[in-house]
Amino acid sequence: MSQCQLYKYNATFYTVKKENSEFFGSSFSENELDNDHVAWLNFHGLDDTKSIEELCHKLDLDKLTNENIHTSSRRPKIEEYPKYVFFQIKSALPTEKDDNLLNQEQISFILGSNYLISFQEKAADHFSDIRDRIIKARGKIRSKGPDFLLASSDSIFLDKANFRYFSNLKSSCASALEEIDANKQILEGLTNLYYAVQGQRMNQIMKVLTIVSAIFIPLTFIVGVYGMNFENMPELKYQNGYFIIMACMLILGISLLAYFIKRGWLNREDE
Repeated sequence: MSQCQLYKYNATFYTVKKENSEFFGSSFSENELDNDHVAWLNFHGLDDTKSIEELCHKLDLDKLTNENIHTSSRRPKIEEYPKYVFFQIKSALPTEKDDNLLNQEQISFILGSNYLISFQEKAADHFSDIRDRIIKARGKIRSKGPDFLLASSDSIFLDKANFRYFSNLKSSCASALEEIDANKQILEGLTNLYYAVQGQRMNQIMKVLTIVSAIFIPLTFIVGVYGMNFENMPELKYQNGYFIIMACMLILGISLLAYFIKRGWLNREDE
């Protein structure tokens, strides 16, 4: 069953309640909220679909919103309704075993006039700094509304006084995306370089094999000719015919090798 945390706070106080999703599905409702404090309800895990559906029904949320919470999406999504805004993104955190690997997770947000509900696919430490700011009253978070916890949009649920913070967040996200794009281009360049080096090595191997074949083809031809068992071949009666043919084959092989070296076809400096 999903674990949940409910934070209620304003400039002078805060409370934290930790219960399972079934408890909040049955007890959390818009009627219990007022304008004197902000409520932030965070779900860890989406396995308790019944409680989430019950919560959506109590808050009079659209059925499509409930479906979107459980539906994985590749792209960020934002939908505006008369009483709330639905916002959905993909997040990434380093794995516990290897910092070079990332765990991908979908997070959904529902922003109302005095509450924010977040749904995480699994327990992850995305909001530790935000919780710490609420508990210790660091920064402006306790004096701001639920929109201060979310991203920017032209919506009645977002206070225009907070737009400058959203602009800063947008700049940070843009910088992160630019860095990701730059790293992606570097990786693509390294990948192309790797395949180019592999192709060059393969070409060098094929060149060597071709040269070896070119040397042995005429030698194989000579051996094939004299391997024919005809009685009237004149050279078969020579006393030193074997040594003559071997010498000719050796001279031919060395000559071809010297020619290839002279042309630079065996020069490793060309790699």
